[in-house]
Amino acid sequence: MREKILNLAMAQLKAGGYESLNFAKIAEALSTTRPNIHYHFKNKEGLAFEVTKIYAAKKLEMMQQLAQANAGNFPGFLADLEEILITQINTSNGTIGCVCNQMIKEINIPSHLKAVAQTNFDEVCEVFHGLIKDSQAAGTISKIVDPESLAFMTQAMIMGIVQVSLTKEDPHRFTEKIKGTLVNWVRLYSG
Repeated sequence: MREKILNLAMAQLKAGGYESLNFAKIAEALSTTRPNIHYHFKNKEGLAFEVTKIYAAKKLEMMQQLAQANAGNFPGFLADLEEILITQINTSNGTIGCVCNQMIKEINIPSHLKAVAQTNFDEVCEVFHGLIKDSQAAGTISKIVDPESLAFMTQAMIMGIVQVSLTKEDPHRFTEKIKGTLVNWVRLYSG
């Protein structure tokens, strides 16, 4: 039951952020009662915190594995990441939104929730930063590029693609148009 609650809560958070997290809707979807949900999670804040921690850890692990598989090859990393994003967009039914992005942008959420999301953003940027430096040493990214700036720009590009995808009724048409965006963009910084 706990895992099912977490999955439904994650979908709600991705789609609409902290304000959309709703125990009653989760209970209804699981054909159970709100007290049963509260048995597993004391309150909305606790559930949101747990989901955000889980999401952040999975996202970071995926980025680290992808970076290892593309050691010294930031353009290759972005090509692989773009394929993952396209698949997620095409199969997400409008819920590809990032839990951490939702938490960062919300105004009235507990500070520790915002902190978990901000930490994840910083950790992912650090993965990009390290891979960019390795790529500079390998000659796939120009040495005159500031790795920290390129890491932040990369995060912004990815977040932008995800957010824009949520505004499109036909995700397949959208992904066909954006295919190659990250790879073509990073060529501006190639060695």
